[in-house]
Amino acid sequence: MLDKNLFSPVPRSPERITPMLAKVEELWKKAPQLRLGQLLGNCAKSETTLYYMEDDVLLEKMIAMYAEAGVNH
Repeated sequence: MLDKNLFSPVPRSPERITPMLAKVEELWKKAPQLRLGQLLGNCAKSETTLYYMEDDVLLEKMIAMYAEAGVNH
């Protein structure tokens, strides 16, 4: 069952969505063997879970991790 709070108004800018998805697409195309959950989940191995991770933090972790693995951004 979904938490009803997921759909309440959030003070986050919708402008962050397109650049974030563009970077996910770019990295995913360089590692197409991964499923989306793997692509994102690999970056969440940290002190916080993916569910609570801020978008900018996730993006930084994705770029760093895949750069370290030789998948250039």
